[in-house]
Amino acid sequence: MDTTNVETPTPIISLTDAAVKEVKRLINVQGIEEGGLRLGVKGGGCSGLSYTINFDDKIGQYDQVHEIDGVKVIIIKKT
Repeated sequence: MDTTNVETPTPIISLTDAAVKEVKRLINVQGIEEGGLRLGVKGGGCSGLSYTINFDDKIGQYDQVHEIDGVKVIIIKKT
């Protein structure tokens, strides 16, 4: 496959080095082995939407997983 003109996609999310370090620490404290940091959006808040940030020990079949420096960032794929 010729990759001469293949563009690298823009990352959907990024984490600072300090955030990666802290997320890894918290995942370790919680004993999460298979999951990671789950990001989402739900109804509510002033604008009608609010963001959610949680740790999850499972990755679902509709989840997209983006690995950033060893941290799994889980985002549900809208179907």
